[in-house]
Amino acid sequence: MPQCHKFLPSIVPQVIALGFSLPVVAENNLRLEEVVVTAQKRSESTQDIPIAISAYNNHTLELKGANDFAKLATTLPALNFSVYPSSSDALIMYMRGQGANDVGQITREGAVGVYIDGVYMVRPQSVTMDLADIERVEVLRGPQGTLYGRNTTGGAVNIITEKPAGELGFKQSLSIGNRDYWRSLSVVDLPEMAGIATKFSYVSSDKDGYVDNIGGSPDYGENRQQGFRFSARTDLTDQFSIDYAFENTELESSPIYYQNDLLASPTYPTSPHTKTPRAADMELGDTETTGHTLTLDWSISEKLQLESISHYSELESVYYQDYMDAAFVYSYYTSMDDIKSRQFSQEFQLVGNALDQRLEYVTGLYYFSDSASHAQTLGLLDLQDNFDPGNNIPSPLNLRYHRYVTTDNESRAVYGQGAYTPHVLDDRLTFTFGMRYTEDTRSGVRDLSAEVFEYSSTFPVDVDVEKAVDYESFDPSLSIQYQWTDDLVGYARVSTAYKSGGLAESSADFTISYDPEEITSYELGIKSYWLDRRLRLNTAVFLSDYQDMQLDLSPDPAQIQVVNTYNAGSAEISGFELDMLMQLTQNLQISVDYAFLDWTIEEVLNPANGSDITSQFSLPYAPRHAYNIALNYSIDTLANSLTDFYISYSWQDETYMSASTTADPTIKEFWTRDDFGLVNARLSIGFDEFYNGSLRFALWANNLIDSEYEAHRFTAGIGSAVAWNEPRTYGLDIIFDY
Repeated sequence: MPQCHKFLPSIVPQVIALGFSLPVVAENNLRLEEVVVTAQKRSESTQDIPIAISAYNNHTLELKGANDFAKLATTLPALNFSVYPSSSDALIMYMRGQGANDVGQITREGAVGVYIDGVYMVRPQSVTMDLADIERVEVLRGPQGTLYGRNTTGGAVNIITEKPAGELGFKQSLSIGNRDYWRSLSVVDLPEMAGIATKFSYVSSDKDGYVDNIGGSPDYGENRQQGFRFSARTDLTDQFSIDYAFENTELESSPIYYQNDLLASPTYPTSPHTKTPRAADMELGDTETTGHTLTLDWSISEKLQLESISHYSELESVYYQDYMDAAFVYSYYTSMDDIKSRQFSQEFQLVGNALDQRLEYVTGLYYFSDSASHAQTLGLLDLQDNFDPGNNIPSPLNLRYHRYVTTDNESRAVYGQGAYTPHVLDDRLTFTFGMRYTEDTRSGVRDLSAEVFEYSSTFPVDVDVEKAVDYESFDPSLSIQYQWTDDLVGYARVSTAYKSGGLAESSADFTISYDPEEITSYELGIKSYWLDRRLRLNTAVFLSDYQDMQLDLSPDPAQIQVVNTYNAGSAEISGFELDMLMQLTQNLQISVDYAFLDWTIEEVLNPANGSDITSQFSLPYAPRHAYNIALNYSIDTLANSLTDFYISYSWQDETYMSASTTADPTIKEFWTRDDFGLVNARLSIGFDEFYNGSLRFALWANNLIDSEYEAHRFTAGIGSAVAWNEPRTYGLDIIFDY
């Protein structure tokens, strides 16, 4: 579908023109609802803040079938992702061209910060858990370094959970589908007792794989989860409240499956495989997280509020991958990873207003610490006789690389932001200025050895190699906002952020460190309502200056396990984004989201000799065009029933999947994912009066037309290892709310 993006420029004007041609209806129920978020640490309408933002409540998440973040991400044009090659428990995420590819390394972090109830989640394995009992999801696009801090050069994702209501409530959701899929979500809200409101939720799911392992279990693409959450809330006084949450989740999964067309034969097709050519050497991966969050909220006065957010969590993740000879062609490559991590964070926020509410401000102190270990075993052939230079044994040798890395990470920050509306221009002009100062420290220790099967011995490469680094960063932001009318707001914004520096686990020399990446973004935006607030149209255009790029350079493509990381480049990224939601009729709603990216790698210098190697690099996960179009048709049918039909089409341009693509056009193709489109649909009928509650039935399908596209691909210098996407899934939901 290479010409599909040409459809978007034609449909948007047509939809808007259709809206203007409709008769003006004064009924308030045709007006779009205001969307309230806490993106700036206080409750505000999305139309009133100078940030490009999308927000989705639990009803919208249900319509999208987004019971995990990956399903939601497929409908967000500005957010590009793929599953991590060696573990389906983690996602590679990029926003506005910012991200991190090797998210399995504990000594480096991403560029899209994920927050759950205001708490930063340092490990990408936290992203793939089930979105059970969620109030809303907020997606902030562009650098968010002032209020959110480190690792938000691309943006931030806020996941806000449902809080206890203090009244008796119950929700039960049951789902079944193809590939023996099932999911159960149970939520119980208990009446307030002794001044304490409590809530319990439990989710469990199971889904079979889509590439059969002829050697038995597990198949590729298996997934099963279970999670428990307890939350409590008490108002000690009218001014002081306490929220506590405990969460335990466990995810078992197997990785995506790779194949390589160079292995094609009568028994090895070039089309997506449904079974492996040999028995897979792997086990089912297991990720478990346990977390505690305590939030104290004190309304000191009508104008001042103090909030404390404390969090502690532990994560353990073990995962396996057998690349089925696709990586090197006729040469096996397997991996086993064991990650253990503990994180603690403490944040104090002071939110208030002054000068007759002309000044609204937030200040804060932040502390974060993380301790982690990563044991990795790689199984592969020694193609270069590194451990048998005298050729005493015919090459290649069977190797097991054993790597063990520990790291300790601390971050301290102070920040503040104020929005001031002066006595000019009928109070329509607002200036917002913020700044954040951060100090980071990171240390690491690496042990590395090579076990040679033919020698029955182990060769040490690194023994307790240590490295410590520290950095500091100042991240200001400035915006000017003008309220042209009650329904039209324009803003100009300059924002900064940084992605943490660190160490490369897989570097040939562990003592080589890299500095933070820095980004400065210039953005113009318009937020507007039209047609008596039946049409919401928001746009943003931006230009980002990207400095000290953290680039991975492989000394030898045949040694895929060795990757050095340097601050070696700079880039410029520009883009345009559009978000449109329109209530066409009483029953029909349409949304259009579009993102355009244009990037230029300005300069990359070889760290070894200073030569210009700019042509060897690209910006990954940065498609030129991406969009999502969705229709939702609702109609009252039988007595006390409502039928909803929702269908969406998402399309994404071709994109590179690595920054280091080489200058060779043929090799660049090996790193390129072609353009693709996805159709998702849902048909539901709900009954509002069913045993004092509501009952809904829904038929759904993800990837309805069974599109085939590359979920991920890479090259080790010989052909391209391709992992195809998960095929069509479909099923039935039954949901009861009381």
